[in-house]
This record gives sequence, C-alpha cells and structure tokens, in this order.
Amino acid sequence: MRTGVRHRSVRRQGGRMIRPLGWAMAAALLALSAVGPAVVGAASPPQPTYGSATVDGATGDWDLGADVFANMTDAGKPTKPVIAHLYLRYDCDSGTLFALVLGKDGTQFMQTRPENAYIRIDGVGKAVSGLSGNDGTPPDFSWVNPDGTLADGFEASAPVAPGDHTVRAHVLRPDNSSDGYQSVDNIDQGAPLTLECAKPTATPTATPTPTGEVEPTATPTSKPTSGVEQATGTPKVTLPPTATTDTGEPPTASLSMVFLGLGLVIAGALVLLDKPKLAAGRRRR
Repeated sequence: MRTGVRHRSVRRQGGRMIRPLGWAMAAALLALSAVGPAVVGAASPPQPTYGSATVDGATGDWDLGADVFANMTDAGKPTKPVIAHLYLRYDCDSGTLFALVLGKDGTQFMQTRPENAYIRIDGVGKAVSGLSGNDGTPPDFSWVNPDGTLADGFEASAPVAPGDHTVRAHVLRPDNSSDGYQSVDNIDQGAPLTLECAKPTATPTATPTPTGEVEPTATPTSKPTSGVEQATGTPKVTLPPTATTDTGEPPTASLSMVFLGLGLVIAGALVLLDKPKLAAGRRRR
C-alpha cells in the first residue's frame, strides 16, 4: 500500500510540474525576445583590421584569416559559390585603405582587362584600378602572381576619409560565355564599411601669469568705535552648583529589596502549584 501511495503522489507531483515548466519556458522566450534586439543592436559595425600594407603584389604581409572582410561571387550574388575573398586594412595615420582581392581554389582573373579590376567607394567612380600605377603614393595597384594574361588577384591602396562608407571590389574571370568573362564582386556589390579612428585630444592652453610687480594689499586693522578699550581674554563664568540628591540608602539595600521581592513571587507560585495536589489528597482521604 505504501508503494502505491508513493506512486500516486509522484504522479500528482509530476502533473503539477508541467505548469511551472510551461510558465518557465514562456518567461524564457519573453526574455530572449527582449534581449534579442539589444544584442543585435550591440553588434560591431563592419570594420576592417587597422594597419598598413605594402602594395607590391606579395601577400605575405596580410593575415588571410583576420583581414578577410567579404566573400566574392559571380556578380556578387549571395546564392553563388564563393570564388574569392576581399581583405581590407585601414591606416588611420595616413587615411589610406588597403585592399587585397585573392581567388579561391585556383580561381584566376583577367590581367588583360585592368580597367575592370578596381575598388569603388560609396558607389562613385573608382578609388583605385589596374590603371592607377604603383609609385608609392595612393592610389596604388599591383597584380598578385601575374603571368601576362591571368593573375591570382590584385593588391591596391586608396585614400579614404574615416567614417561610414560602402565598398565594392570588382574583377573579371574568364569563362566559356559569349563575352568570354564573368564579373566577380563582393556580395551585394556595396558592403557597408565603417572606418573609425580616435580623435586627437585638445591640449588646454595655460593662462599666462603676469610678471610685473604687484603691490601688496594692506590688511585693515579693526579699531574700536568708542573711546572704551576693547576687552581681551575669556571672561570667567561661575556656574551654579549642581544639586545632588542623597537617598541615604546604600546600593546594597536596594538590591536586598529586589531579591526579597523575587523570593516572595517564587514562594507564591509554589503555593499555587501545590494547591491541586493538596485538594486531590483530601478527596482520597
């Protein structure tokens, strides 16, 4: 019987557990819906890594893991497979954006169409292209592993001011179409780009201290307003004597009274407790 009772009680407890769990799940969903927008809003803006690079066609000074900024596909369509990557760096000191476009899995691009290898900022013109040359002053351009017809990609630099921008990387790859090529862009052909640089802190201007001589200001001495000389020193004040009450009874006498009172209370209590016993004894007699 005890086993059955326990089984029924466990089932009742199990039945009650369903509602608290339901309420807990609902509360968790509400919490996630409240926190979700805040988490999304707190996401970092699309920034490049910060630093410089040498535009010489060599990729050894790039970090192909940390510097990747966007994927590149045919015509920049997100449904197409990724065939290249766009890498970005920004140098705040010189205000220069450095870019590297590098094919993936052996994909190469048309070196013979340099005007179609470019970086575009804010959807206007070409910040740098295969026609920009390379003289050490941005904009600069250099092919990566070129053979005169094809290249693995390109490296470039261009002056860009800090702030919010869009960036598009564009290049052509050969294919079997009637045109003989396919355009390759970063996805959506205009990725958001935020360039953040710390603003210099203004140095406060010190106020010059006058070097001329300044006459000291005389401190006026207070004088009595009447012919009576002012009194100095602290006056003596005699306080009235404090009255003390003498009870004439030492402290031990008051303590004796307290103990006497407690003894009387205890004796009375014992008498009251013994009365029922005395009454019971009389009945028995």
